[in-house]
Amino acid sequence: MRSPTILLLLLASFVGLSTSTIYWKNHVKTVQTQANLILFALRHKDVSLFYSLMPSAQEVEDFLVDHEAGIISVQVQTAESIGNVINGVLTVEEQRGLQVTYDVQVELTPNVSSPTGYIITKGHFCHFGDCKYHNVKF
Repeated sequence: MRSPTILLLLLASFVGLSTSTIYWKNHVKTVQTQANLILFALRHKDVSLFYSLMPSAQEVEDFLVDHEAGIISVQVQTAESIGNVINGVLTVEEQRGLQVTYDVQVELTPNVSSPTGYIITKGHFCHFGDCKYHNVKF
């Protein structure tokens, strides 16, 4: 006969692993929701929503304003948290004659006044295609 203790430990390890996987997916979902709402606010000229989601990332704001009409999609590639800050890498697809993609690194910090609970506090375009949060320092 097998010990019920071993079975309980095995079950607990599976629960722990599945929880960490779900936790990681939530960061990707959080960054994707943030990106979708920012694009929505930009397309619908909702200035208050736009600045409630991204009050201070000037480089990203300037790009979005200049390229608004050509943006096809924004897709999160990866996201992770360091403490309560979420770092994410997104790919922005733009159509202006040719289809062009840009990699963007963003930092989200908690903010109770934001509709999502986060604001983008920093943003950076990765010009050489090597856009990972450990490679690009804000």
